[in-house]
Amino acid sequence: MTFSDYGGYGEVMHRERHALVWLCLGGCSLFVKFDDKDVPKDAPPDSFMPFSAAECAFGEPNDTPQAAFAIQPGDTGPAAICPNPDLTVTDLDYYAITVPDGTASVAMGIQFMSRTDGDLDLILYDAAGSSIIGQSRGFGDSEMLVCPGLSPVCPALPAGSYVMEVLPGESGDFNDYTFSLAITAGSGSGSGSGSG
Repeated sequence: MTFSDYGGYGEVMHRERHALVWLCLGGCSLFVKFDDKDVPKDAPPDSFMPFSAAECAFGEPNDTPQAAFAIQPGDTGPAAICPNPDLTVTDLDYYAITVPDGTASVAMGIQFMSRTDGDLDLILYDAAGSSIIGQSRGFGDSEMLVCPGLSPVCPALPAGSYVMEVLPGESGDFNDYTFSLAITAGSGSGSGSGSG
């Protein structure tokens, strides 16, 4: 079948296409409708995860004081408080710290990019994770706790075991972070039985 077999139909279509182009040059509006039925059913929805798998997995499972991940001076992460697929946040990160004899001071902190719904806080507990020894719950790009220290308040830490918690500043907050731990030797109260 050739073009002429269409009885000039192709020529008519050609003229109509040119007419449509000229009409649209004067101003056309394009309306596109997307329905759920247009989404391929075999395509799973993208899960929202703003951080790397390595950050979310650092030290895990460490969501309870009993499962605290042991850290030492020089460890930094990176780690993250990560959201669930439904954007709720149940993630908590606990880290175990050992204070040796002859310790004058212990400094611990977290550093992160401050943003809306991204505030993180820092709490120091006894070895069981039941009694709060000190906490840093400010706003900004970091939380820092120095023991002994006055702002925020933290006593000198006797030798022993402790648990540091990184948690959302408000319900639903999440963020990635790095952490720091410094133990300074000296003639402080870091000798004796402590809390471990």
